[in-house]
Amino acid sequence: MTVEDLRPRTILVRYEHEIDALDRVASVLRRQRVRAEAFTAVASQDRATVQATIMFDSSDRTAARIVSLLEKQIGVLAVEDFTSAAREQ
Repeated sequence: MTVEDLRPRTILVRYEHEIDALDRVASVLRRQRVRAEAFTAVASQDRATVQATIMFDSSDRTAARIVSLLEKQIGVLAVEDFTSAAREQ
């Protein structure tokens, strides 16, 4: 994979506000050897869920794998790849 294959990604992850939930989400990036350029996590008003916005550079294949792995994590409620949505518009 060359640097030209990499492009900026923005993924939104909504997950249950539980102990170790943030670590499980971050560990997906770590295992795929992707460095987050930005990682913002904000709890909902009722503190039951957290919404994280993750920005990183990767290939299409790696981004798809990260989305798939995040969707399989315990406590993850939703994953959206805004990079794909922005490209379709």
